[in-house]
Amino acid sequence: MPSESKPLLTAQTEKPNHYKYLKEFRVEQCPSFLQHKCTQHRPFTCFHWHFNNQRRRRPVRKRDGSFNYSADNYCTKYNETSGICEDGDE
Repeated sequence: MPSESKPLLTAQTEKPNHYKYLKEFRVEQCPSFLQHKCTQHRPFTCFHWHFNNQRRRRPVRKRDGSFNYSADNYCTKYNETSGICEDGDE
């Protein structure tokens, strides 16, 4: 009898608000900041990013269970001014 394989993805165990922060915090630019209307610009308490060096990559789990990047492996070509890794988000 063939063994049953377990699914790679499991049910969400984080609280919805925590999950939102883990997945979405500062991955999109603040539309209010672009219009010079963000009231949370200082001391940088806005949920979205204002400057490129605040931008985060959205963590994505691949089919093999790994993520699209490792927070343990710092990008060796990271530009501190622009917030862009020349190697990409992978």
